[in-house]
Amino acid sequence: MKKNIAKYPAAVPNGIRPNLTASVQFRLLEDMVLRFSDLIGDHSLLHSSKDFARRSTYRQQVIHGMLPFGFTSILDFFHVEDFICSPVCASGQFVNPVFMGDELLLRGEIVDINKESSLVKCDYSIEKGSTGQKALQGTIHVKYLDAGEIDRDSSKYSSFQHSAALIAEAPEMKELKLEEISVKDTDELRFAVSEDSIQGFLEILLEGVSSECRFNPAVVGERFLYSNLLSTILFSTSVGMCIPGKYATFLGFDSRVDRRIAINTPYTMQGEVTHVSGSTRIIKKEICVKSADNDGDEHVSGKVSVLVNTPPVEMPAVRELRESALDMGLKNRVILITGASRGIGETTAKLFALHGSRVIVN
Repeated sequence: MKKNIAKYPAAVPNGIRPNLTASVQFRLLEDMVLRFSDLIGDHSLLHSSKDFARRSTYRQQVIHGMLPFGFTSILDFFHVEDFICSPVCASGQFVNPVFMGDELLLRGEIVDINKESSLVKCDYSIEKGSTGQKALQGTIHVKYLDAGEIDRDSSKYSSFQHSAALIAEAPEMKELKLEEISVKDTDELRFAVSEDSIQGFLEILLEGVSSECRFNPAVVGERFLYSNLLSTILFSTSVGMCIPGKYATFLGFDSRVDRRIAINTPYTMQGEVTHVSGSTRIIKKEICVKSADNDGDEHVSGKVSVLVNTPPVEMPAVRELRESALDMGLKNRVILITGASRGIGETTAKLFALHGSRVIVN
């Protein structure tokens, strides 16, 4: 069992101080979104289907909110030699949607340091570079752990099948409408973080950053506990694939990591609905992550808020239009037309025949 984060030796490195700032410029492309979907198992149609997204409020595919959030992990002040940065608490509010090709600017600032607990608080915001419109904002609390005191992961699950995907078998996407969701409804998914998962995630981040913000994935991966971060990012999958699923828009989250997420070790993420509002169409879920061994200890806990959109109205197919909208009730009717050998009478006879009438001409 990985011990409580609070029990690891922590200190505030030299140079880490309030008002210290850092920024990252990046852009999100379709290939990155597809790889991110495969990594976390969130194939919600709002992200993956152009046809579904076109019929939504947003009119185009929306990028997972947790993908831009992931870029916070590469802020410069989180990477200090001889330390491993461990995210302890994180929150985020998804203010405006992010679309394919958007250029984004992430700004982070250290705003407080608790000297007694060595807990460092960072505020962050992500804006669209073209308009300055805010897309995401929140807070991250981290601890800088002594790299020499952190035991390297050696999973006891020797037969565990390593995979880049966090979820070996992605859950079938639910299609719950607001009226079908009740307080105390639950869901569950199983996951494990591997070295390949972390490498795959870092490759996505590296592809998105501007040339001025490029980084060495090997160094960054050693200086940040990505297993902890990825367990929070999986809140997206709980929202988009479990409850509510297909009609979800992720609004915000809060998470807390109490125990380190070990590499190549199976965990269970459980969600429970705690609030359903018919007027705002917003639901809230509490989420907890436990070892698949069910040892009883929560490794990660948190909350999510989700808008459950009204399903788009189904438009009739061409066949249905042909069979209904063009039906004038003339099929199999007997029609007698005089003067049908030419002119208006001839044309009228043809039109009735096209509508399935039995036409008698004179």
